[in-house]
Amino acid sequence: MAQRSLLLVTQFPDERAIYGEALRADGFDVKVAADPDEAFAAARKQPPDVVITRLPQPGRVDLLHRLKHDTKTAAVPVVVLTTLMQPEDREAAIDGGCDGYLLLPTLPEALISEVRRVVASRHGHDSTT
Repeated sequence: MAQRSLLLVTQFPDERAIYGEALRADGFDVKVAADPDEAFAAARKQPPDVVITRLPQPGRVDLLHRLKHDTKTAAVPVVVLTTLMQPEDREAAIDGGCDGYLLLPTLPEALISEVRRVVASRHGHDSTT
């Protein structure tokens, strides 16, 4: 099976390092971005198999909304990492099109499991590489 591509978007260098390393070790081709605008441009240029993004993001950019309302990226699954714990926050993200929602802090293994679940459900088969 071909290696799955993944775009990890967070402004925090430690999250990019920890999660990126774990996802690479699990066989994903991981690209990272700190800036939502940079991430959106990268996703449009070459849509990944999945996007992981931090909510909320700095500034007023809503990467989830932009990805889900663009014809080139609308079908790309998005997993949200967040500290927003209220049920209405989760509902808003799901209504906005997110495919997975994880509360921080989360272990790399939990993120890998969620990414595999989202990719498998989107592609209709086991997502292991």
